[in-house]
Amino acid sequence: MQGQANHFTFAAPEKIEYGLRRYTNETKRLTAKFILGDKFSLADLKTFPWVRRSDILSIDLAVEFPVIKAWIDRIEARKDVQEGLSVPA
Repeated sequence: MQGQANHFTFAAPEKIEYGLRRYTNETKRLTAKFILGDKFSLADLKTFPWVRRSDILSIDLAVEFPVIKAWIDRIEARKDVQEGLSVPA
């Protein structure tokens, strides 16, 4: 859903309000239902890059989803993640 929100926000040749609203709202809805586990899993690894960039969709995790923001902060604090984030894309 966040990939679609990103597309309608940044790549679509024209601004389609329906697409922007639908996929941004779905991103918020799914983020709200996210289940956080005690272990760093493949699900965390695959979801983290998308969710950590929620700000580009004007989703303020600290305000709207503080538990998810804390999850992002914990993952970003990992040494291996810091090393990976420092690699130029």
